[in-house]
Amino acid sequence: MKKFLFISILLISIFSHLFLLSTKSYAANLRGVCFIDSKNGWIAGDYGTILHTADGGITWKGQSTASKEYLLSIYFVDLKNGWIAGENGTILYTKDGGSSWTIQSSGTSEHINCIYFIDVHSGWAVGDHGIILHTTDGGSTWVFQKNNITYNLRGVHFTDNKNGWIAGMYGTILHTNDGGKTWIVQKSKSDNHLTKVYFINANNGWIIGEIGTILCTTNGGITWTLQKSDTIANLYGLHFIDINNGWITGRRGKIFLTKDGGTRWEEQDSRTISNLEGIYFVDYNNGWAVGQNGKILHTEDGGIIWKAQNK
Repeated sequence: MKKFLFISILLISIFSHLFLLSTKSYAANLRGVCFIDSKNGWIAGDYGTILHTADGGITWKGQSTASKEYLLSIYFVDLKNGWIAGENGTILYTKDGGSSWTIQSSGTSEHINCIYFIDVHSGWAVGDHGIILHTTDGGSTWVFQKNNITYNLRGVHFTDNKNGWIAGMYGTILHTNDGGKTWIVQKSKSDNHLTKVYFINANNGWIIGEIGTILCTTNGGITWTLQKSDTIANLYGLHFIDINNGWITGRRGKIFLTKDGGTRWEEQDSRTISNLEGIYFVDYNNGWAVGQNGKILHTEDGGIIWKAQNK
């Protein structure tokens, strides 16, 4: 009887452990999301979490990687080629849609907070203590780009292989018009930490940050204007589909929509109080937001209704 009881307890312990292992990645905080079309998308998060969907999020499946780092940013240029950046200099690359992920050598142990590519060859990554990395061969080699910033850099976005912007701590905004050979400081009119940057073209762009900060430019950053957000929440996720329509996510489930380029921002009901760190739309209707404790939200009507998706 004692032997049977011991075996039963042992089996329960083993299955409980396996269950925890199988669900750990899905309960992790999710940091970034990227979709190629209304069906195919990927999410990156803590503890090496990578999720993929081929049906618009009806089902999400984990993808394997050797990394157990916090993965902070993800970007795909097509159905096959994608990159992920994370803590301790982590850069991952896939050439088969995530069926396999390989580690690329970033040359740094600093946290890499954001990664962005304009095609399968040219990309940039930014991180702590002013780190700016650039590749022209899809990440086979990454080189450091010189700048005079020592603050943490949080967001990067390019409109072509020449024009790009970076956002970071203490209101830092950097701009290049030569692919990063030179980076010039732009005046942000804010001392708040900035988290994300997004440009629709070489003139029109937005930057978000802590304490409800939203900045806008219509001249490539020569001047930046503060936009009214009506929130003091920290803002984390930013995405526009055209010069008028864009969304922002933030602390405690905040989601904001603009239909006029940010002249007015309207809060949407996310139905969650979890921090939402990433957002991506493929058109005016279909979008996804991801965040704390494995939260995945989806909308089919531009955010009028947000629904949780199962992992």
